[in-house]
Amino acid sequence: MANILIYDTQGESKIDSLWRVFSRLALAQTGLTLARVTAHTLCTKLTEQVDLLVLPGTRAGTTYREQLTGPSLQLLQQRVQDGLQILGICAGAYVLARTFIYTEYEGLSRRPLWKKQISSPLGLADVMAQGPDLRLYAPQPRDPNNPWSVYSAVELEGGAIDAPSPAFFALSRGPSFVITNPQAAVALVNYKATREAAVVQFRQGDGGGILAGPALEVGGTNLRHYIYPPHYTQDATRDIVEKLEQSRMAWSLVWAQLLPRLLPRQTHTHGQIRSNFLTKQMSCLLK
Repeated sequence: MANILIYDTQGESKIDSLWRVFSRLALAQTGLTLARVTAHTLCTKLTEQVDLLVLPGTRAGTTYREQLTGPSLQLLQQRVQDGLQILGICAGAYVLARTFIYTEYEGLSRRPLWKKQISSPLGLADVMAQGPDLRLYAPQPRDPNNPWSVYSAVELEGGAIDAPSPAFFALSRGPSFVITNPQAAVALVNYKATREAAVVQFRQGDGGGILAGPALEVGGTNLRHYIYPPHYTQDATRDIVEKLEQSRMAWSLVWAQLLPRLLPRQTHTHGQIRSNFLTKQMSCLLK
């Protein structure tokens, strides 16, 4: 049985990039195992032995709300009560918030087209998510030939965890968070421009998890070699990638601090996980 499951919507999601972060970097020499799970296999694979379920970013959080219903939702809620941790990124973070507000804008005009406030059935975290925030995210026309057209680079600053400067992370319509119950959630990292929470940790029963607005999979050693390299020469892309490359150490340090929080039952692996991120990242920087 796998210790960590990454949810595959079987549509447009960032699962491949996240899979590389875990399989090639985070879990090396830890003995922890990784598997993909879908709406059809969740009830079989989400056993009591699973420590962490990851919900990657997708084009829309609607996908999660349509797929994780009925018995799957009930099982997920029970597993969290019993100790399961969940990592929700971007769309995965929106739907795990108790309430989220999403605004759609018209291209470069930035004119709001509509705004929806949704109480999510998956809302396990006692926070409100809202976005995209135009103080953080500069919308560009979606270019199907350049996946970087949906990203901005945003600077983060430490909250409950350390992130050295510069700390630019990729953002693609991801949310900011308002903590509605300080007894059940805490801000781990903030957006520097707005001072609002970018990454939060929540508790629910014996479990809980972490919600991240930025696309955590985009960065570090996972950046230039795997993620959209043909588009680096375009001006808008070059600016984003240069900021992310300058922030490789911050990216590694954030991951090295987040994952032990998500694996509280696997304390014997924490030192190796930190070493995987920091030692390998330092060796890349020195090359």
